[in-house]
Amino acid sequence: TREVTNAAGSAAAAPQAGGSRSAAANGSTRLAAARPGQVADQAGAGPRLASQVPCETRLAGYGRRKQAVCYDTFDGGGRGPDLVVIPAGGPVAAPFAIGRTELSNADYATYCTRTGRCEWPAANPDNPVTGISLEDARNYLSWLSQVTGVKYRLPTNEEWTHAVQADGKAADTGSINCSIEIGGKKIRGVALDVVQSGKANGWGLYNYLGNAQEWVASGDAVLARGGAYTDNVSSCTPDASRSQGGSADPATGLRVVRELQ
Repeated sequence: TREVTNAAGSAAAAPQAGGSRSAAANGSTRLAAARPGQVADQAGAGPRLASQVPCETRLAGYGRRKQAVCYDTFDGGGRGPDLVVIPAGGPVAAPFAIGRTELSNADYATYCTRTGRCEWPAANPDNPVTGISLEDARNYLSWLSQVTGVKYRLPTNEEWTHAVQADGKAADTGSINCSIEIGGKKIRGVALDVVQSGKANGWGLYNYLGNAQEWVASGDAVLARGGAYTDNVSSCTPDASRSQGGSADPATGLRVVRELQ
């Protein structure tokens, strides 16, 4: 039975499929897996509740703390992805909020259910959504902006780099989901893992290297950053970048940016 996001956003244990590094083991505040008996929220017919942790500039740089993981609620009930607030710095002139993780299949499925524009992703709800086009991703972001009342979009290339570098507080790259072979046997990078796996960087971002490579806006073009699970681990670096024309593939997903008001 497929589940739906509830308005309160109560925590639940994440499924273990797709990798051995569970989200539950990382102290997940919320993965947007659905809950049975919440059909009104899935359909957008429930009440809109206030966010218990609204995204504000005072949270900038504290995303590793559960109390600083913010989110927006929806018209009709439900809530959006977990976000962390990134301080300004370098080429980034203002703070912004960004997805704590890659966008999950479950978050995308809520959009599919409410709009009827797409089918539920068939994979683990807590894996990153892939196999969608850039147009699909932008349509999701437009809908998310509409139901939350705030602006969501792709990160710019500079914002993504700034958030990943975390003022020098990068994550331990030993936990990233990219291809590693020992003795001719692949021991990592076999498949996509859950979005909150591995270790977070100093600002609370998970899986920005490896797993699903992530679309970013670069002028009028888009790039895919961070490498994917199909890439050799040596290629999964903060500098990893490749052209991506916006077509759907099994290794490319996204991480949302939410502008602060």
